[in-house]
Amino acid sequence: MESFRIHISQNKIAGLKNRIKNTRWIEESAPATWITDTDVKYLKELSDYWLNAYDWKKQESFLNSFKQYTTKIDSLKIHFLYEKGTGTKHIPILLLHGWASCYTKYLKLVEMFKKENQDVDLIVPSHPAFAFSETPATAINSGKVASIMHNLMTKVLGYDRYYVHGGDFGSFVGEKMAMDYPEAVKGLHLSDIPYYHLYGYNENLSQEEENFINRINEWSMQDGAYAGIQGSKPKTLSCALNDSPVGLAAWLLQLFNDFSDKSKPIETKYNRDELLTNISIYWFTETIYSSMRIYTEDTHGFGEPVIRKTSVPTGFCFYPFDISGIPPKAFANRFFTNIVSWTEQKSGGHFGAMENPFSLYLDLVDFMKTTSD
Repeated sequence: MESFRIHISQNKIAGLKNRIKNTRWIEESAPATWITDTDVKYLKELSDYWLNAYDWKKQESFLNSFKQYTTKIDSLKIHFLYEKGTGTKHIPILLLHGWASCYTKYLKLVEMFKKENQDVDLIVPSHPAFAFSETPATAINSGKVASIMHNLMTKVLGYDRYYVHGGDFGSFVGEKMAMDYPEAVKGLHLSDIPYYHLYGYNENLSQEEENFINRINEWSMQDGAYAGIQGSKPKTLSCALNDSPVGLAAWLLQLFNDFSDKSKPIETKYNRDELLTNISIYWFTETIYSSMRIYTEDTHGFGEPVIRKTSVPTGFCFYPFDISGIPPKAFANRFFTNIVSWTEQKSGGHFGAMENPFSLYLDLVDFMKTTSD
């Protein structure tokens, strides 16, 4: 376990700016809005800000204000943020991000805990192949990542029991941890039902559940094409995105907009610096391809009968503009046998930890109280 600080060289920053400056823009046949497609007018405005006003070194200094480390687990270098509370209880919470974001998704939440609840230790890793963690040479799935994260919590950091919160790919990993290490996972808190369950082998659905699945299928046809591409041709797509920062920005921004309330301007949901910091990390670390590989490598469970169910105490905190919306509780009960809390937020979407972090903070605190010894 070694201390870690981010340092992006001035040459890399200059290289990024040069590529933004020399972007070859498309000719639009008709003005587009985020409702239907990429809003190129906004993308040009943001790119101009990225080139002329965005200060990576200022953001880098902010990121380095959090205590970060790396460690080797199964021969992979794993990067993680580790902020120990100054209180006496040291309740560990592992926060697991998903795709299109990275570990920075949880920084607002970390700041809230540091200010409001000093009894908590916060661990926020970068998944293998994301941000500052190493990319494995061979395929890796959520079950393998679950093993790595469990070893991080127990063998590296020395916790016997811990809480897990996750969303998107993080909910895949969190569910696997709860199933594989139920003696260690004190509570599992998720912002969504792991998505492979939505396309799984589900029998005897109620009408409410069928309506929910139909909404998911409609979403897949209208807004889910990105997942089909990333799950079938990630290398082909990545050749373009790894070469063009504006192309990378367009791809990621579309998802940040689509996975929230699309009727609102994107900068009413996120500030432009946090959007660009996330995109810049993908750019500087060249992890767009390695991160998208999870869509081809983690296919276990899709279309298969449910064999194992999660029995550890589980809480859900759903956001109305997430990909799947708010599911029927009966559907969640098919996979989780010990649901102890269920919250339906009024605002926010897939990146609720960025859009509406205070609601997630309150829900996690309540969940820990519900599951305390």
